[in-house]
Amino acid sequence: MLPKEIGQLTKLKRLDFRYCSKLRRIPPGVLCKLSRLEELYVDNSCDEWGAEGHSSLQSNSSLAELKGLLPLTALEIRIPNAKIIPKDFSFEKLQRYIIFIGEESHWDWNWDWQLRNLHIQNGAMVQYILKDVQKIEFLQLESLTLQGLPNLISFCSQNEGSTSISPQEIALFKQKILFPKLEKLKLSSISIGRIWSPQAFCSTQNLASLIIKGCANLKHVLSDSMPGYLQHLKCLEISDCKCIQEIISTDKMIQETFKSRTLIRFPRLNLLKLKGLQKLIGFCHEDHTVEFPVLTILEIENCPELKGFIHNSTKKDIPTNRVLFNN
Repeated sequence: MLPKEIGQLTKLKRLDFRYCSKLRRIPPGVLCKLSRLEELYVDNSCDEWGAEGHSSLQSNSSLAELKGLLPLTALEIRIPNAKIIPKDFSFEKLQRYIIFIGEESHWDWNWDWQLRNLHIQNGAMVQYILKDVQKIEFLQLESLTLQGLPNLISFCSQNEGSTSISPQEIALFKQKILFPKLEKLKLSSISIGRIWSPQAFCSTQNLASLIIKGCANLKHVLSDSMPGYLQHLKCLEISDCKCIQEIISTDKMIQETFKSRTLIRFPRLNLLKLKGLQKLIGFCHEDHTVEFPVLTILEIENCPELKGFIHNSTKKDIPTNRVLFNN
């Protein structure tokens, strides 16, 4: 248990007990007294936050106490139950944070001032991860997971003066969001219709694993210009996306920026899985030649509209004797 005497350190600016693995309880009324606290780091073993308005000798501090820490600029906590989060749980000055909401998961809590793993899950009301930023670089980020965010519009909010367009036409990642070291990207059960805007994918050149699952509004994954920036991609898994027709599409918006390329090559891809894609007609159009020189695992399952791995969308009728691969 955290000693109650900590509450007497009213001028304390930094409180860090990330490595206090035996700490299980923070008594009510301690954190709220630290009104000058600027940085708070809580070990993931201490995650049994108390309910607001219920205190006893055996209870834990509630998240409501943190609302009084107005100078807080850095926060690291784990909240296993989203129902105990106060309605007005926000911090105006917060600059650096790891707030994990949900059950236990693989998570790197030792971020050492540089975020390496970001996992955001089960946020029914989340529309944006960041708000009103001109440009931001996640210089050390290696793994990013966005899961269970049904109302997510984009990673970063639009400027107020931006042209009004449908949320499904807004890209998840824009050019002003950079991930120079990102290796793993997982998108699951989010409502986005487009992953990358033109040129935004240039900042993901180290991407090695891309997993997409249950993104109902997504129509295609990559443009025909993007594979040139995915030379390190080793794993590509796409499943249960009911609107996807092509994995690689010659997108009109992107085609205005880049010229069409005939050869599409994935030099390091060794695993490709396509499952439960009800509208998938092919990996890409026959105008392109696709190469997978080191592919060792290919799984295609439950794709009833598939015409061929390389398709010709001008053919309205699907032949009875379909050939998945041809010369």
